[in-house]
Amino acid sequence: MLVYGDPIVKAYDVAGHEFTHAVTSSESNLEYYGESGAINEALSDIMGTSIEKYVNNGNFNWTMGEQTGSVFRDMENPASVPSSLGVPYPDDYSEFNDFNGWDQGGVHFNSSIINKVAYLIAKGGTHNGVTVKGIGEDKMFDIFYYANTDELNMTSNFKELRSACIRVATNKYGANTAEVQAVQKAFDAAKIK
Repeated sequence: MLVYGDPIVKAYDVAGHEFTHAVTSSESNLEYYGESGAINEALSDIMGTSIEKYVNNGNFNWTMGEQTGSVFRDMENPASVPSSLGVPYPDDYSEFNDFNGWDQGGVHFNSSIINKVAYLIAKGGTHNGVTVKGIGEDKMFDIFYYANTDELNMTSNFKELRSACIRVATNKYGANTAEVQAVQKAFDAAKIK
């Protein structure tokens, strides 16, 4: 339930995050467990960030919830924020942990892996020895949005998200374009192949 006036809703990224869960429920209907649940959480972070950018006339950052007085996740540097378990959020698939079912298989914890991918697609950078040339936030937002609405299904995993984002980028921008290369390399950098 989202209640306006609740302190947590003062943050546009958090409000956008919660509304994106409704979009996901009506589109890809990702199962809220394990990898598909982590994708669900990451898509909500990504779209929440896009809403923050839109309502603030282009001004935004890569953290979630900072207007509430506490940063929940950092898309640029996931490890900079301790999770509720007291351990840093992961930034590549080798750190995926389902916690034996805790938090629906670690959906909040593992979402940071996809958040890092989204950041790399948008801004670029070198991660795990892989250099990504960024394509900008708006193209990244579009790629993930259309992956959610047109490509994913309720049991999609991280590899299937990679394929979905590549298909969207190829359909929108053409094969072997900078956009497709950014998507491929960002997923490579997060060890999702």
